[in-house]
Amino acid sequence: MHPLEFPVLGAVGLAVIIYSFSRIMLWLSKASGPLVFVVVAALITVAGFLFASKASVRTSVIAGVCTIATLGLVGTGAVMAIDGERPMHEFPTASNEPSICASPEKTEADKKGSQTVGAKSNVAATIILDADNDLFAQTIGIGATRQITLPRSNPSNIMFRNSSDQTVRLTANLGAFTSTVNGTEITEKPVTCTTLVEPGGRQFLTLVFPKSSPPNGPSSEPYTFTVPGVEGAEVSIVVP
Repeated sequence: MHPLEFPVLGAVGLAVIIYSFSRIMLWLSKASGPLVFVVVAALITVAGFLFASKASVRTSVIAGVCTIATLGLVGTGAVMAIDGERPMHEFPTASNEPSICASPEKTEADKKGSQTVGAKSNVAATIILDADNDLFAQTIGIGATRQITLPRSNPSNIMFRNSSDQTVRLTANLGAFTSTVNGTEITEKPVTCTTLVEPGGRQFLTLVFPKSSPPNGPSSEPYTFTVPGVEGAEVSIVVP
């Protein structure tokens, strides 16, 4: 073989091993995956120790063990790749269900709700419920306020911070719009909300306002942030 073929074959072999191992890890459940990883790592460590402890080990033995291990890994990975990845269960989110957003009660969606958020530099405002159940907004350069201005048609990232001693959710009330369907007037009141946030927890809520707020927009009701179950907790939203 040409000397250049050795690193190429080595890279191909390594890629096959990595891919096979990844298929195995994706096939396993979330609980058993880390355990299998630890067991495989322990076996590799033990095998390396046994080889290193021998004064001399025949090349054929090392080649045989590595070949058997590689074939077993690749074969298992191929079978599990054909079988498919483990099922990824989708959990409902409390995004725009009026019955959920208007209630402080716990629902199925709240069981998987995160209580922390990653760092983001484009936060439009932080909505805070303090220890006195007072709801207010904080924006850069303005400080605490009960009214914030958000852009129209562009996404706005809102961080909700629960500094109270209750488990609550933040609800964005996006107005009330009346339309006529077959001669009947229908009023829609779109809402969106976070899942329940525990005391000291935080969550993000991304909003897009396609229309201006009253009195310049078609909505008959103002845009507001509220906290269901907390009386008087309200922050007004102005959309130019």
